Amino acid sequence: AHIWDSYFTSNQAMFGGAVAFVGNHETTGSTIKRSTFEANRSDIDGGAILALASNGLTMDRITVVGNKLVTGDNPRGGMAIVVNFASATMRDSTVVNNTERPWWVNASSIYVNGSFTINNSILANGNSTDLCTNAYGTSLVGMTTENIVTDNTCVVTQAHPPASTGQSSVATYASLKLGTLSYRGYDSKTVPLLSGSVALNYHSNSCTGTDQIGGSVPQGARCDTGAYERPAAQLLNTPTGWTYPSATIDRGYGSTMSVSA
Repeated sequence: AHIWDSYFTSNQAMFGGAVAFVGNHETTGSTIKRSTFEANRSDIDGGAILALASNGLTMDRITVVGNKLVTGDNPRGGMAIVVNFASATMRDSTVVNNTERPWWVNASSIYVNGSFTINNSILANGNSTDLCTNAYGTSLVGMTTENIVTDNTCVVTQAHPPASTGQSSVATYASLKLGTLSYRGYDSKTVPLLSGSVALNYHSNSCTGTDQIGGSVPQGARCDTGAYERPAAQLLNTPTGWTYPSATIDRGYGSTMSVSA
């Protein structure tokens, strides 16, 4: 299965609130690219995305925000993503505030019982909910390259700033300076990076291509970490509480913003 340029919101299922990749250890890989998962719900496993007994799921430039567990009958949980008896990779993505679950369930945002490699991504919770866990009580592997996380449950323990460019680090949620999930003139909702974010120019010099909404990268000296590249012309931060429909207006947030009523 291949999912590109899609938006999943307010879906609910027993396993995998938005999408589930389930197979008999198939060898053909699946992809999710340039897509957003917001406020989806799972009864048991994987509030947004579940990979179960499947191999080779690749997630590229995705945003996963505000997904949750409803009943939590299975303590492994995973409010955002579950990789169970499966293998997956994720790069240049933003996974933020997937924290809501029943009070009696000690679940994390990401649950891994298999192989999950994450690079160049933001994993952040604004409360004390753990970001990562796996079946054996230890964190997932494959988190060494240019990730920024807000706790030490995802293998990464080095405090920000890292010792050298290209390493992952733990930063405070406040220091990420994340804007509001919104369209801002594009077809896909993303979480913008505001001025002063530690994720700005965090990537190595080798990055090329476009971000989730089609903006060229890099915009600065180096690429930003996460699904969103802050435009060089974004002189203003996102006005609190404002969102824009899908249209080609004010994409760069220049010094003048047009408003229609």
